[in-house]
Amino acid sequence: MLEIRDLKKSYHGPRGTLPVLEGLSLAVGSGELVAIQGPSGCGKSTLLLSAGGLLAPDGGEVLVDGQNPYTLSPDRRARFRAATIGFVFQQFHLVPYLGVLDNVLAPSLAASVPDARRRADELIAHFNLSNRALHVPADLSIGERQRTGLARALLNRPKLLLADEPTGNLDDDNAASVFRYLAEFAQAGGAVLVVTHDVRAAESAHRTLRLKDGKLL
Repeated sequence: MLEIRDLKKSYHGPRGTLPVLEGLSLAVGSGELVAIQGPSGCGKSTLLLSAGGLLAPDGGEVLVDGQNPYTLSPDRRARFRAATIGFVFQQFHLVPYLGVLDNVLAPSLAASVPDARRRADELIAHFNLSNRALHVPADLSIGERQRTGLARALLNRPKLLLADEPTGNLDDDNAASVFRYLAEFAQAGGAVLVVTHDVRAAESAHRTLRLKDGKLL
């Protein structure tokens, strides 16, 4: 579902070029949850953004379900992302003036979901948010915000789920819940790539890899 070949990415700053990813290769199959761990600044988020079609690499190739998103026009790439990839962020990125239901429904603005309302209601119930459906993010606990983000990521039935430090702000119980939901998605046939500092990821992941100096160990 996700294949990364010889990925290279550098950033340019006042002190010159800083290589972040150096010839990284990785594959994640359907039904698999792969965790990437490593110190801050090692390139985990850069890897995830490149895998999700949000940050063009300097070299190498990214294939999602056999398609290289970087060969598509910006509009087609955005539609491809919306239909194929779900994102879960550490900082949630919920729309502050929308309630839980409308936040979960937001992806349907970018990709057609014929049963969007029914699907949203099912996900909200699955994540135990039914009694919070009309509440805005400021009224939610941190765990409820993260579950809302998960429900939103799953609305369009993506094939690939990318999660960036999804438990970084959560207590032990809520963190365990997030990993359980990610594992459920993989068990249902989805592919999951999660970057995290959380050592508990290994309990849910099929493989746990370490990123250091721009390469996977």
